[in-house]
Amino acid sequence: MKPYQRGDVVIIDVPIPASGHVQGGKRPWVIVQNNMGNQFSPTSIVVPLTTKMKRLEMPTHVAFVWENLEQSMVECEQVRVIDITEDWKYVCTLPPQIMSHIDTALRNAFFYGGGCNRWRISSIALSMLPRPKFCIVVKRGVRGGMKTLRLVRCW
Repeated sequence: MKPYQRGDVVIIDVPIPASGHVQGGKRPWVIVQNNMGNQFSPTSIVVPLTTKMKRLEMPTHVAFVWENLEQSMVECEQVRVIDITEDWKYVCTLPPQIMSHIDTALRNAFFYGGGCNRWRISSIALSMLPRPKFCIVVKRGVRGGMKTLRLVRCW
């Protein structure tokens, strides 16, 4: 099986049933994990697509129309890690312009309200960001039992 790429839209039947406002069931998802992870990991990081255009003003939502997709909205606040299986059905690959907006919405989901020098970074959130060549990260101490890091500069 050829590895999926970042930006691919796939139909996945999520084994966890949807409850309340959490997305689940059989639906399209956008792969947001980096390609290195997609190549070597048995799982992938995905965000759901919906055709219900609600709360477009939210900084974690990206609405668009592309190829054989209906008018769709990505809900970047609903990030999931899902096992890659043979049951996944490839739909299309989103262009870099749309993925750029999705990247911004993902940053808003994890770091909303802060500039680069004020982000609190978790290892999960770091794995979702495009990788710079290298960054300087300064340890800031412990807050509420969780280590706080400060991103100083990236190249």
